[in-house]
This record gives sequence, C-alpha cells and structure tokens, in this order.
Amino acid sequence: MNCRLQFILGRAGTGKTHACREAILAELRRDPRGHPLLLLVPEQFTFQMERELATAHGIHGFLRLQVLGFRRLAARVLEEVGGATRPRLTEVGRLMALRAILQRHRLDLQLFGRSATRRGFVEQLARTLGELRACAIDADRLEAAAPRLSGRRASPGLEAKLADLSLLARVYEEHLRGKFLDPDELLTLAAPRLPRAGGFQGVEVWVDGFAGFTPQEYLLLDGLFRVARQIHISLCLDPAGLELPPQDVDVF
Repeated sequence: MNCRLQFILGRAGTGKTHACREAILAELRRDPRGHPLLLLVPEQFTFQMERELATAHGIHGFLRLQVLGFRRLAARVLEEVGGATRPRLTEVGRLMALRAILQRHRLDLQLFGRSATRRGFVEQLARTLGELRACAIDADRLEAAAPRLSGRRASPGLEAKLADLSLLARVYEEHLRGKFLDPDELLTLAAPRLPRAGGFQGVEVWVDGFAGFTPQEYLLLDGLFRVARQIHISLCLDPAGLELPPQDVDVF
C-alpha cells in the first residue's frame, strides 16, 4: 500500500494538536464506520485525548478510532498476531533477576564489581539496560564497541564499563530467553509483526505530542508505513528554513 506522509510543523502552542484533533473528529463525523483511525500520543496522554474525542460535540462514541501510546500499540499487535505468550517480567522481578546476576558474576566484572552491593546500583542498572533496549543496543553491539574506545583519554574507564554492561546484558538476555518477556522488548517484537496485523490494514494515523522518537519507536513507525494509507506527524519545529514540498506540510 502506498502511504502518504504529511508533516504538521510549528512552534509550541501554535495549534498542531488542535489540528490533529479536529481532523480526526471530522473523519469520525463523516463516517462512523470507515477505515480504521489511530492517534499515537505519549502514554500519559492517551486517556485525556480519548476522553476529549469521545465527548466532543456530535460524537456519541466511536469504534474505528484507537488512541494509543507506542507500548500499547505494540501490545495490541502482539495480542492479534502472537509473539508475547511468555509471562511478562514485573519491575520487581527485573530487579530480583539483576540482583541475582550481579551476585553470581561479581568477580567477572572489571569495574562494577565494587559497586554491585551499593544501594541504588541495581535500580540504576535496570534503567540503563532499559535505555539500551529503547535504542536497540544489545550485548553484541556493546561488546563490539568496548575495544574501539580503549586508550581514549577523554573516556577513562569507558571500555571497562562497556565490557561490564555487555556481560550483564548478555546474561540478562539469557535469563529471559524462552521464559520471560521484558516489557522493554515489546516494541522490538511488535515492529516486524505489525504488517500482519489485520486491524491496522489501511489505517490512517496521527502522531502527536512527541519531542522525538527512540530507535524502537522508529521501527514501529516503519511497520505502520507498510500498512497505513496516510500518516500525519506533528513536530514542534520552526518551519522557517525547512525545504519541504508545500503539499506535504501544514505550517502553524
């Protein structure tokens, strides 16, 4: 399917969200049972946006529109096409697993061994591994990067840190494999499966409220491009100086 991409550009407070909202409402009023619609917003805004749309003038509920964040979109895809049958690891379960891994491999760590028992270290390690997953960086990439940074005066100890992180990430991945699903994996698992999700075939998408996208989110957007008829992306950018075809850009 050929997907048309539209950018909605403007500085903060110039009406980009209002424009997305009005376009969705116009489509809902035009045909309550037309092609599927999807509004992608940050997770913390999904309830607010869904409520505003559902209570707008002339709208008495809707079936064709979904208001989701990236993680909920990934969960919907996996629910439809499969791939998430493993039990999900809770935050407490993740900390327990990492604490056990640190205890078991403490003597194998070059730099983190002395910090492994410090208060708050396990929580910081969990956040770091989550950020690495969001950026699609696995243990192999960390291991490959460590030797290239050896001897850099500007980054003393960085090679050892990367070596320790790659070891911990690899052991953690092995701990999960076939047994548990880390919630940070959802987007990576869903992205290649999204084109098989029948509920999103021919969808029209609005993406609003994001300051930027992680590599995982780009993967999911790429999956949407393969099935969507049209994608509208609002970006908080000053349009002055941008050279884009006028028919593909709305400036606010």
